[in-house]
Amino acid sequence: MKNEQEPIDPKVLAAMAKIDADAKAKRKKQGDGSVGSVLGDDPTIARLEALMKDAPDHREEEPVEEKPRILNDSFFPAYREPWEVTDPGAEFERRLAITFEVVQAGSIGILIGGHGTGKTRTLAETARKTFLRGARYMKTSHFFEKVRSTFSGRGRTQEEVMNEFRNLPLICLDEIDKRSDTPNENALLFSLIDDRFDLGKPTLVAGNVSVDRLADFFDEAILDRARVGGAVLKFEGRSFRKLDVKP
Repeated sequence: MKNEQEPIDPKVLAAMAKIDADAKAKRKKQGDGSVGSVLGDDPTIARLEALMKDAPDHREEEPVEEKPRILNDSFFPAYREPWEVTDPGAEFERRLAITFEVVQAGSIGILIGGHGTGKTRTLAETARKTFLRGARYMKTSHFFEKVRSTFSGRGRTQEEVMNEFRNLPLICLDEIDKRSDTPNENALLFSLIDDRFDLGKPTLVAGNVSVDRLADFFDEAILDRARVGGAVLKFEGRSFRKLDVKP
């Protein structure tokens, strides 16, 4: 049954009528029909607000629907739009909750497992859930390409490029396994992740890496830092990607 509005006290109504009458008399005396010009700092406004501040408000609040964010163009087109899956599964939700906590802690999340097991999707949906504007997705090889582009001496310096990546609110670094295992690349990668960790900037790293080969792709110091608010997530199972075989 709908609640009926409580009647206003007759004394309050009388006081409001007196305020209205006073305001009309003041406008007539000044010869100005503008309510704003007459009542700008009039004490009657304060009196009216005092009378009405405790009056019951029976208006129903309209629910505010939070719209899923569209990711920027550093993400693959298939991942930019909100994911239209009503039930992604308990395991996906569990992983997403963990990566979200890692981002909130400003730490390091390492996602490892086979092809097509949901690592890149988890990166994208974590970025969507955190609402960190300026989150960047990139393949590890592209990061090294950006750095190597400074070797010519034209354009930006290596330090300027590194500073850009250091200060991004969130980096989703994918395909960590598809890189050259050289001392220079290892040093650059360590510097990027370590500096971001010191700045409290979250970094999510994903790759087709097995647990027993973690140390081949990640410096022991990085794995140690991931123990502070971070996580290593293992993705298992069949590939979710479908191969369209035509006759």
